[in-house]
Amino acid sequence: MPSPERDDTSYEDTEQALRDSEGRFRRYFELGLIGMAISSPTKGCLEVNDRICEIFGYERDELLRMSWTELIHADDVAAAVERFNRVMAGEIDGYSLDERWIRKDGRVIHGTVSVKCLRHADGSVNYFVARLEDITERKRAEDGLRPAGEALEQGVLKRAEELMAINRVLRAEIAERERAETLLREANAKIETILDSITGQFFAMDAQWRFTYLNRPAREQMKRLGKDPVRLIGCTLWQEFDAVRNEDSLRRVMRERVPLTEELYDPPLQEWMENHVYPGADGGILVFQKYITDRKKAERALCRSQFYLAEAQRISHTGSGVWNVRTGEVFWSEETYRIYGFDPATTQPSTELFLRILHPEDLPLVQEVFEQAVEEKGRYALDFRIVRPDASVRDIHSEGHAILDDSGDVAEVLGTVMDVTERKQAEQALRKAQADLAHMTRLTMLGELTTSLAHELNQPLGAVVLWGATCLRWLEREVPKLDEACDAARQVVKAGLRAGEVIQRVRALMAQTVPQRDRLDISELIDEVLALLEGETLRRGITVRRSLCPDLPPVLGDRTQLQQVLLNLISNAMDAMAEVEGRSRELVLRAECHGPDEVLVAVQDSGVGLAPEVQERIFEAFFTTKARGRGLGLGLAISRSIVEQHGGHLRAMPNRGRGATLLFTLPVRGPVP
Repeated sequence: MPSPERDDTSYEDTEQALRDSEGRFRRYFELGLIGMAISSPTKGCLEVNDRICEIFGYERDELLRMSWTELIHADDVAAAVERFNRVMAGEIDGYSLDERWIRKDGRVIHGTVSVKCLRHADGSVNYFVARLEDITERKRAEDGLRPAGEALEQGVLKRAEELMAINRVLRAEIAERERAETLLREANAKIETILDSITGQFFAMDAQWRFTYLNRPAREQMKRLGKDPVRLIGCTLWQEFDAVRNEDSLRRVMRERVPLTEELYDPPLQEWMENHVYPGADGGILVFQKYITDRKKAERALCRSQFYLAEAQRISHTGSGVWNVRTGEVFWSEETYRIYGFDPATTQPSTELFLRILHPEDLPLVQEVFEQAVEEKGRYALDFRIVRPDASVRDIHSEGHAILDDSGDVAEVLGTVMDVTERKQAEQALRKAQADLAHMTRLTMLGELTTSLAHELNQPLGAVVLWGATCLRWLEREVPKLDEACDAARQVVKAGLRAGEVIQRVRALMAQTVPQRDRLDISELIDEVLALLEGETLRRGITVRRSLCPDLPPVLGDRTQLQQVLLNLISNAMDAMAEVEGRSRELVLRAECHGPDEVLVAVQDSGVGLAPEVQERIFEAFFTTKARGRGLGLGLAISRSIVEQHGGHLRAMPNRGRGATLLFTLPVRGPVP
C-alpha cells in the first residue's frame, strides 16, 4: 500500500488540479470563439458566454431569463422540440442541426446548433452543453458562390491551440483519481463536442510532424484513405503518407511561422479542399480543412455559363444591360461596350453616358419609352440611333422589361441591344432595288398601253380642235353669237383638262419617287387606275363592273405603289380574258371592309382560270403564263412585295365558275414608315 505521505501529496495535487481544471474550463468557455450555453432540463439556462450574447444581441442577464423557444424561428421550433424530447427520453445523447433564430433587433439569422447532454448514473439528463455557430454570412456566401465562414474558421483555429494546451495540461496535472478523472472526462467531452461539431477537418501536429489530434470529420477522412485514426496519434506525417501534395506549404508554415491559405485537389478523395494552416504555440502546426468541391463545380459552371453567354452575344451581335432604377447604377455586357464603341477597361457605364451617345432626334422617344416601361412595369421594344465616339451613327434595336422586387416595385430594367445597322442598310438597298424594278415594270406596262394612251389623248385633243373650230364659226358671223361661242370655249377647256389629267396619271406612274405613306382613299385609287385603262378596256371589249362599299376607312400607304399593284392585277385580268370567245369578258372590282382593321380589294376576271400547279407558283419571280415575249413574270412578285411592305397580304384563288380572283388586304393603320 502507498505511504500516508504519498496519499496526502496525492490529495493536495488532486485538489489543485481540480481548481486548475475548473479555471481553465471557465477561460475556455469565455474565449468567445463560438456561442456556448449550459442549461439544465429543470433549472433552465445556467450560463452563456459573451459570443452567444453577441450573436443574439441580448445582454447576459436577458438571455438567462429567456427560454430557447423564444429565440428559435417559429417555423423551426417543432424540429428543435422533437429532438429535445428524444434526448430526454434517452434515445439520443445529442443532436446537431441548422436552425433560424431571431435576434433582439428582429433580424433573422442562420445558425448551426450542436447539443450534447451529460447524464447521471441513472441515465437522466444532468445538464446540456449547447454550441451555436452563426452561419448567416456563410449562407449568404453560398448563395452567391462566395467563400464561406473564413472568420469563424480562423477564430476556431486561433483558439484550438489553447484548447489543446488545456487538454494536455489537464492530463498532466490532475492527481486525484476519482474526482479528477471525472472532471477531466467532462472537460474532454466538452472540447470534443466543440471540435467534432466543426464542419471541416481539424488536424494538430507537433514540431516533429507527429499527429496530436484529429476531430471527428478528420477521423472520417482518414478512414476513407484507409488509415486507422486511433493509430495515427503519435505517428509522423511523412511516415504515414508517401506523397503530400501541399508539402511545400506545410513546411513553409512550420519554418517561417506564418499562416497560409490554399486550395488544392486531392485525387484519392476526388475532392477540392481549402486548407487554412496556422503555426501552433508548441512549435507545431494546426490545419483546418474543408471540402469546397461543390463550390468549385458551381464556380466552373458559372464561368462556363458566362463564357457561353459572352460568345453567344458576340456571335449574334447582341449585348445586354441592367439599369438599377433606385441607385442609377448601370451594367453593360462586353458586347454592349463593343456596340456602343467603348473600351470596358476604361469606361464606367452610366445613364448619363447612354443619354450622351443617343442621337439627338431619338432622345425624346427613348426617354419616353423607358419611363413608360418603369411606370407600367412592363416590356418595351424600340429602334433608335446612337452616335459612337468615332462619330459613326449606328442603328440599334432594343428590347427589355422591368424587374420587380418582393414588394412589387420596379427594381431594375433589363434590356438587350442589337446593332441592326447593316440590316437597315440592306433593307434600304432592297427597297431601292424593288422600287427600281417596280419603276421598270411600270414603264414596260405603259409601253404596252401606248395605243390605249394615244386613244385617251386623241379624244380630248380632237374635241379641242372641233370645239375650237365651232367657237371660231360663232365668232366670224356678221352678228357673232357670243353665248354659243362661250359654250364652245368651255368645251375646249374641259377637253384640255381631260387631256391634262391623262398626262398627269401617266407621269405619276412613270415617276421614280421616294415612297411616301399618306392616308389614301382606296376607292379613289381604283377609279384613277380604271380611268387610265378605260381606252384599253373598250378596245378589248371588256365590261368593267365596280362594287365599292361607301364610307371605306382610309388606308396608310404610298399612292404610286398601290396604283402599281392595281394596274398589275387589272392588266393580268385583262390578259387572262384575251382568249375568251363566245361569252362576255367581265372585270369586277370589289372593295369592302375586312374585319375591324383591314380593307379588302378584289380583282375578278372571267378568263381561263388558274390551274392548281399555276396557283402555287403564280407569285414566283420570273414565272409567267403569258406567251413568250409578252411578260417578264415580275408583276405579281412585285405586287406581293409592295402589299406585304404595307402590312397586308396578296393571294389568288379560282372562281367557282370561270376565271380567277386576285385579292389583297391593307391595314387601316399601316406600319410606321
